[in-house]
Amino acid sequence: PDHCRLGPAGSPGRTLVASNIAGELAASGRSVLLVDADSYGASVAGSLGLLDESAGLAQACRLADQGQLSGEALLRVATPIAIRSGTFRVLTGITRADRWTELRASALGLVLERAREIADVIVVDTGFCLEADEELSFDTAAPRRNAATLRSLEMADTVYAVGSADSVGVPRLVRALSELDAAVPHAAESRPEQGPRGRRREVPGTSAQGRVGKIRSRCRHRRLPAIG
Repeated sequence: PDHCRLGPAGSPGRTLVASNIAGELAASGRSVLLVDADSYGASVAGSLGLLDESAGLAQACRLADQGQLSGEALLRVATPIAIRSGTFRVLTGITRADRWTELRASALGLVLERAREIADVIVVDTGFCLEADEELSFDTAAPRRNAATLRSLEMADTVYAVGSADSVGVPRLVRALSELDAAVPHAAESRPEQGPRGRRREVPGTSAQGRVGKIRSRCRHRRLPAIG
């Protein structure tokens, strides 16, 4: 995917950032596919006012496993979203966390490859956990709990790391970036975009300014406009 959204546990606005990126790109005239690959708490459907009875991404992965996934088939399972100045499509996420086995890395990789045939830009909303299940590394056929997140990050051109700008959120973001470096080394080479959200006027305890400075020295910053 062209853009992948990542954030540690408790990060505010992770799905909002992904949805706004998709909306702004669609408003600029690009064809966009938004993919909810969060296997712990998929929320794109709810945030956009969609019924989450069926998971478009799970349907696409099943078609990929069966060798029946084409660009046309992907368009059929992706839901169109109309905004004031454009339209984009969404592959909604799994409705329960215990369905994570439906998002195998190989199938998701094929879905994202096919997505390039139907969209100019693919935006992926991922989960927070980057644990790689090292004990299963010898068995390539075994499903991995965080395969959807890891595979999305491996294929991403740009990674947006989102965290809260307070004494709890900043250390979490620092650790998440370190985990990203270890789990997906090439993502670190592309230098992920990073931006704290949810700033507070006053934060009790030690100031987080030093930690923010460390993040600023590692990552580029980009102000993200909201859908108007």
